[in-house]
This record gives sequence, C-alpha cells and structure tokens, in this order.
Amino acid sequence: MGETLHSRRALLKAGGALGTLAALAAPAALRSNAEAAADDPLIGLIQTYRAGTAAYGSDEKVGTGDDAYDARREAETWGAAYAVLTEAPPPALTFAGAVAAVRLVVDEEGETGEAHIPLLRAALAYLERDAREGVR
Repeated sequence: MGETLHSRRALLKAGGALGTLAALAAPAALRSNAEAAADDPLIGLIQTYRAGTAAYGSDEKVGTGDDAYDARREAETWGAAYAVLTEAPPPALTFAGAVAAVRLVVDEEGETGEAHIPLLRAALAYLERDAREGVR
C-alpha cells in the first residue's frame, strides 16, 4: 500500500484537482450534483471522494516528508470515501451512477490496480438490472 499511496500522492499533486473539476463539471450540464447524488448514493460517494482528492492534492504541505501529516490529511479528505468505494460501494441505482463508477475507474487506471473491482461490480449491478428489465 505504501508505494500506491506515494504514487497516488504524486498524481493528486500533479493534476488531481484539474481532473476532479472536469469530472464534476460534466454531469452539472444536465443536473446539479446534489440532485444526482440524491437519486443515487454511489454518485454522492464518488463526488465526496473526488472533492477529497482535490482538497488533498491542493494542500501544499502534503508530500513534503511529514508522513503523519499526510496520513491525517488522507483520513480527513479522501480516505473514508476511498475505503467504501474499494471495499463495499453501494450499487448504482441510476445510469448516471453506473457511468460515474466506470468513469472513476478509467480516470484512476494504473493507480489502484484491482482496488476498483467492487466499484465495477456496483456499476454492473445497475446495467444487469436494466438488461433483465429490457430497458436498454
């Protein structure tokens, strides 16, 4: 985990905030983020995670060698949301939730290894439900 965390820190410091802003801006064209999160808890969790990574990435003290500070900021910003996303995310309840889950996995490709497999399962649950119901 140590090496992934350091790699994640580098990613967040280098461009996490810009990627986060772009990802949050896209769904806003259709509806507010709050409306989307109200319809699908997975979207809210992903928004919380992305906002946390942006806050962590913009903290100039992160990555300066104070591991205790870095760990505290991780816990305060993105750590809890990441734990849920990678261990037991709620299933996607909407198409937008399924897309948000897949988008997050693609955005973090190469950084998390297999950590996002549960998130893909959450998206798949929605897609399979729709397929069974003949919606799409």
